[in-house]
Amino acid sequence: MGTRTKTAPPPRADWSMRPRGTASATGLGALGLAALAVGGDALHLHPGWAAAGATLGVVGTVLSGVQLPPRALGYRLGAWLGAGGWLTWSWVHTPWELNTMAALGLGALGAGLLAPWARVPDPNSAPSRGEVVVHRHATLAAEWTDRLQRVAAVRAQVEDVREWAGGGGFSALVMQPSGSSSTSKLRQAAAGLAEDARLPNGCGVEFATGPFRGSLRMHVSTVNRLTETIPHPGITVGGSINDPDAIRLGAHRDGSTATVALRESTMILAGQKRSGKSGTLHNITADAGALDDCLVWHMDLNGGGISRAWLRSWLEGRTDRPAIDWAAGCPEEALLMAKALVDIAKDRKSAHAELKTARDVQLLPVSRRVPAILLILDEGKEVLGTKISEPLIRAIRRALETTVDIGGNEAVNAVLSVLRSISTALSTDILKQCSTRATMRVFDQSEIDYLFGYRRGVTPQDAPEQGSGFLQAGADAVRVFKAYFMVPSDIDAAAVQIAAHRPDLDADAARAAGEAYATRLERMRYLYSTPAAQATLPAPAPIYLPGFDDEPWYPAGARDDGDAPAAPAATTGSEVTRRRPGHLTLLKPTGATAGWADPEQIAARARGDRPGPARGPERAHPYPPGPRPRLHAEQIHEIRGTEAAVPELLTRALALPWDSGRLHSEALAQALDMTELELAALLGAIGVTTLPNAFERGGKRRRGYQRGDLEDAAEAIRSGELEVPPEVADWPAA
Repeated sequence: MGTRTKTAPPPRADWSMRPRGTASATGLGALGLAALAVGGDALHLHPGWAAAGATLGVVGTVLSGVQLPPRALGYRLGAWLGAGGWLTWSWVHTPWELNTMAALGLGALGAGLLAPWARVPDPNSAPSRGEVVVHRHATLAAEWTDRLQRVAAVRAQVEDVREWAGGGGFSALVMQPSGSSSTSKLRQAAAGLAEDARLPNGCGVEFATGPFRGSLRMHVSTVNRLTETIPHPGITVGGSINDPDAIRLGAHRDGSTATVALRESTMILAGQKRSGKSGTLHNITADAGALDDCLVWHMDLNGGGISRAWLRSWLEGRTDRPAIDWAAGCPEEALLMAKALVDIAKDRKSAHAELKTARDVQLLPVSRRVPAILLILDEGKEVLGTKISEPLIRAIRRALETTVDIGGNEAVNAVLSVLRSISTALSTDILKQCSTRATMRVFDQSEIDYLFGYRRGVTPQDAPEQGSGFLQAGADAVRVFKAYFMVPSDIDAAAVQIAAHRPDLDADAARAAGEAYATRLERMRYLYSTPAAQATLPAPAPIYLPGFDDEPWYPAGARDDGDAPAAPAATTGSEVTRRRPGHLTLLKPTGATAGWADPEQIAARARGDRPGPARGPERAHPYPPGPRPRLHAEQIHEIRGTEAAVPELLTRALALPWDSGRLHSEALAQALDMTELELAALLGAIGVTTLPNAFERGGKRRRGYQRGDLEDAAEAIRSGELEVPPEVADWPAA
């Protein structure tokens, strides 16, 4: 016997008046309102009853809809007012006119179109994934709107919440209130907002420029991604230095790439040892060197640490030329490079003037034929600081300052790095010219304030991990980033690609750089080779240093054959001897050395020679026979002639008690019995200006001076580098 299958009964027709959707609900509402209008007109009801009913509906909606969202409550109030107004009008006139029915139809159509926008989800129903996301975003927006008012005292509105693609945070649009600007208040409150939200260490709040004035983009990280190592993505040869995103440093918290534009902007990078600064310089070298129209030069006065990895493939013979077009690992080579940069920048102003005219541009067009030059300076404290006494280092600093001042337009730019962002390691004159600024992990708030300015809402707790730091490009907000990490094999692979692809320096620039550039590879190969390899290489030819023409510089040190070329002329008493490896340089007996024995006489005495034409009998040497270690003497102190007198203004100012090396302008002027304006004019004449930011002394926050700046001016006057203006020299003693 077969199994009987039970069939479902056919669906019944639903003739109820229950609405089944937005369209049916709108139609039923319009029909009901029309029927009410016709009935009231037939019964001759007073229009006041319609107005009273609408008023009761509005009051009831307000009382019962307190918990509704504003748009839902507004929609319902609009429906009551619209329906009540139309019904009252129809009873005053007649519902049978065409215009009256047309108004009803248009009102119903508008209500139907706005219904989905004003719908409130049923809390008892299971929401869809999209509804869950929207609800979470609405909750975040409301939470952070309250937090901005509580912490920053700003009645801003948080909108457009967007979660980051990789997770770990979200971004939102902050609409600032009408009235005075609240941008600075919000940015200063970033640390307080992060603490109020109880964000994990390494997470924080950042405010970036919004789509228009009066708006900001707020980036909130909820997962600390700064602990993760981000491998370098590798280079892609090609591209232009004109591309603002051509040079990548790493990644921001939201996963976006941290980039810098270095065609015109000079960059300063600070970072203590083991903070990730060298790794960031490697990232800049990799991307800049891979471009079609850029050459990278390295300058490191502490031995060329970052350059060695990029030169290894060339030194080992695996490439025909180095990836780094010129690398300087000692002060002498650095001076040659710095002078060449200045000469190239000046020469390009005239050599390529016709090219600018033909392109109708003010900025020098760069290409493989005329490439940009990007100098990367590592460990620049002893060059960029304010307390420099050695003449050679002073000359390098002056050349770098000139390069930063005039080189941007001519595609001669620089990335300058220092160990610490403090006034003694980085002068304010150079800092003001650097519109792109970055610092790696730092533990002192004052270093962040000196680099980026005070009250920026950035604290060391925002980037506590090695390789993490802060980046600001121009007027943009300071943002946290994590630098890419390049292992030695990554650098070596990139160096091989760059060496095969990079352009050559144009002929005009090579001509302007002169002999120093033409013979650079000979010195680079010797200076960057191991001691064992140096023993097999010929010694580089000596070269005269610009501004130090008293004797040539021997990159390989002292020579034993005694046939070194003679110095062109004896130094004067005011000139200073220059250190050279393995040599003791003696001054001629003039000026401060008058009365000394002649150098030839000293050398003769050392050999045991006797004056006169005949020599006496040989005597036994007092030391036992056999090899003895060679002795080397090195002049390590400056020998000066007559020093210029320091003006009384500086003498009296330096004799005052300085509180931690700083003194308010008001206090200094009062101690010198003059006004602040007079003080500023006199000190400004010798290049001493107030610090860029006010500081607190004795409970007062004022602008003032740093003692080191006055000491530098006094030292420059003593050495003859700075001429004292008449108004400073004639300043009377009080």
